[in-house]
Amino acid sequence: YFRDPNFSQALTEEQYGVFYDYKVSWFMPCVEAEGYGFDTEIPTRGIYVTNENPFVLWDPFLDITRPYRVVESSEEGQALQRVCPRNPPDAALWPS
Repeated sequence: YFRDPNFSQALTEEQYGVFYDYKVSWFMPCVEAEGYGFDTEIPTRGIYVTNENPFVLWDPFLDITRPYRVVESSEEGQALQRVCPRNPPDAALWPS
């Protein structure tokens, strides 16, 4: 199998911005509509996209509560990710 060249390159600040916008504008509202809450402070977009490792800085999935933390690999966590995907679609990150 050949590796997709998109996945062998570091993400750009613009692509990190896509992640940030998706998480704030779509993922978090979707999760809240499913009855979950968040125990997190959202960084500014500027801090997120310029951080050395924005995924370590902030990942709202890791802060989902109801009232306990949701484990990503649990049945509940997997079901939630089917309804509210954790990441934006690849086409948003690598438009044709």
